[in-house]
Amino acid sequence: MGSDSVSASLTDRLDTQTFDLSLRHHFGKGIAVGVRLPVGFIRIEPREDRTFTVSGFGDIELSADYELGRHWGLSGRRPSLRVRPILRLPSGEAARIDDPNSDAPPNLVAVGQGVVGVGGDLLYTQPITAKLAGHAWLGFRTPLDYSENDIRFGVAMNYGCL
Repeated sequence: MGSDSVSASLTDRLDTQTFDLSLRHHFGKGIAVGVRLPVGFIRIEPREDRTFTVSGFGDIELSADYELGRHWGLSGRRPSLRVRPILRLPSGEAARIDDPNSDAPPNLVAVGQGVVGVGGDLLYTQPITAKLAGHAWLGFRTPLDYSENDIRFGVAMNYGCL
């Protein structure tokens, strides 16, 4: 049973702010290592005048870059193709939101997954002019186990181009 419309005065409010702290060191010859730490704040205000807040760090990502373009040379307008394997370490914050008056399953609000995982990125850059380049990427992240909240997250895919 449900309604065919949603009343704006009855919906929950969700505020979220996230950003990344990251550091990458290049060793030359197309090899680099990096660390990324997401930081976030999530606040939910349900209709019952209860507020749930989760803030803190997401999962730490350790990565290594290998530049395949070093084999064909990166001078001029030759493309760059980087492979980046990623190891995710469980430092994420999560909270379960249960409503005792509802038959609905609990919600999980999380900054990160809080579980060991792996991932990878493929990054392509094509120089167009001396100061302009096109960039495209394809990546995935997947957990290796259940979180401390007994939840198994799915595979996350990301892609895009500039």
